[in-house]
Amino acid sequence: MSVSVRTLALFFTGACCLAAVPVRSLAAELKTETVAAYERHLRTREAEAAARLRPERNFLWIDDSPERKKRVRKGEVVVEPSSGDGQINVPGGLIHDWAGAIFIPGATIDMVFAVLNDYDNYKAYYKPTVVDSRLQTRTGNQYTFRLRLKKKAIVTAVVEGDFLTRYSPASPGRWYGREKSMRLVEIENGGTPEEAALPPGKGHGFLWRLDAFTRFQEADGGVYVELEVLVLSRDIPSYVAWFVQPVVRRLSRGSMETSLDDTRNAALKKKRKGGPAGSPFPI
Repeated sequence: MSVSVRTLALFFTGACCLAAVPVRSLAAELKTETVAAYERHLRTREAEAAARLRPERNFLWIDDSPERKKRVRKGEVVVEPSSGDGQINVPGGLIHDWAGAIFIPGATIDMVFAVLNDYDNYKAYYKPTVVDSRLQTRTGNQYTFRLRLKKKAIVTAVVEGDFLTRYSPASPGRWYGREKSMRLVEIENGGTPEEAALPPGKGHGFLWRLDAFTRFQEADGGVYVELEVLVLSRDIPSYVAWFVQPVVRRLSRGSMETSLDDTRNAALKKKRKGGPAGSPFPI
């Protein structure tokens, strides 16, 4: 049984971004210049993620800071902005850019992967944000799957998306993954007979793009799990930005902390129950 290592990041990002647009009454539309600005930032982040695979670089983000690693090793969920204060304003949009890490004591990479690849139980692991999920295709180390996410913060939002992930071994005991959204649509009146999917890029701009980088290392009697996530949502109108942006920042960080902690709890629960370990290697 092979594993898909991107699901943790995707879950977090949906939770983070669904909370990121507090002005329900204002429609938004994804513009070309917004996508272009996001792509420029994404290329920078892709280069930084690739650099961690070089022998002279630290594979793990936490190894860049002894204090950060100490906090993670002690059991803290560490989440910090990857760029600036975690929010980057671009024309017509807002980029959310965060990094986080946890340590799962007594676990193996196989145990962690068994949770991340268990699509049918996402509703239990990550409730109430994940309301539906299912695998679509698998080809070797590449997976596609669908998630429906619901988040109630200032407003209630429902977004459905199709995602693609590829993952690879970096060295013994180390894996990394690359994740991205292929389709994201807002669902109006989600969960009711009147629900309808809006065209991509239309609606209220809760979640327009998603990209993530994941790293796993088995060491110190457990597994370190790291993720770096980029999300593109609508911008915040200037007349409420002074009030809303701090709220959005807090919600983004909190969503990431919760999803990381939920993943750790699910892996530890599976370990206690002696659940299937799975294997990161395709067979």
